[in-house]
Amino acid sequence: MRNLLTRPAVVLLAFVATGIAAGVAWATIPDGSGTIHACYKPSEKSLRVIDSGTCGTAEAHVSWSQNAIQGLPGPQGQDGPQGDAGPDGPPGITYAKTIEVDKSEDPVIGGFFKELTCPSGTKALQGRYEWENTIGNNLPQNEMESFPISDDSWGFAVGADNTYKGLTAFLYLECINAN
Repeated sequence: MRNLLTRPAVVLLAFVATGIAAGVAWATIPDGSGTIHACYKPSEKSLRVIDSGTCGTAEAHVSWSQNAIQGLPGPQGQDGPQGDAGPDGPPGITYAKTIEVDKSEDPVIGGFFKELTCPSGTKALQGRYEWENTIGNNLPQNEMESFPISDDSWGFAVGADNTYKGLTAFLYLECINAN
């Protein structure tokens, strides 16, 4: 009966010892500096990773570092095949109309306010202006204000200043189709 208990204990002890030895060997690869050591046997074209021990007489010692310097990028690969066409995108902005008017400043005190409105079914995208002429070589000193009033209208305003009364500005309103 004593032999039956001893044999399983010996087998178990052998497995435990093998596991510990494998764990110690695995834990030392790579070594403390991050270097991996191996033995290369050219006749068999085989590579055997080792801890920092020695190689056999027919083997060459090789090593490399886990912390190597980044190499140069490789050459560009070949283009892949053409992919499938994607789904149609949403409709883009389409311009409906540009409204243009000319507006002269008040002939007595200067200045004006003008509202431009897009046609029905369109929205105001942006308003802009240009002065037709100058006072001497200068544009009027008061800046014109250009601002949205609603989704479909834009306002333009110049403050009163009788030094440049009667000048004309061209007003533009870009309208887009409302989708």
